[in-house]
Amino acid sequence: MSIAFEAAAVEFGSPAENPIREKMIKKIFRQIGMIKPYQAREKEETDYFLVGTAVLNKSSQHADVCFQIKKGQKEAAEYITDFSMRPAGDSLWKWQVFFRLKDQESAEKALQFVRNQYDQQVAYRQQLMKAYKAKTIRRC
Repeated sequence: MSIAFEAAAVEFGSPAENPIREKMIKKIFRQIGMIKPYQAREKEETDYFLVGTAVLNKSSQHADVCFQIKKGQKEAAEYITDFSMRPAGDSLWKWQVFFRLKDQESAEKALQFVRNQYDQQVAYRQQLMKAYKAKTIRRC
């Protein structure tokens, strides 16, 4: 199971003492807490989360896609919240949690798997780029 959302940018004070940020962290913490661990039964707050983020520039149709591992449900929720609260400007922000994993080694393997899947699709993305009139698409 994965969870994906389009981020709604919020501009409100400093990130450290922001009541909106804290509310979003709690909401995302609950949402990603529902994800079942891959090949494991027990959920723990110290599980690893494979998070994908994308920033799409509306005017240029350029997308930056990143995949990262976050250790712990709270760290993943904070990362997603901070990503979502960036100033919107001319960009569309999206995020997705692909996997919940029990250990660092499994997380690294899953990260490599997702990156390989993405890289294999690059050849097919030419058709998508034409369809969406995107100039470039890249992964970091």
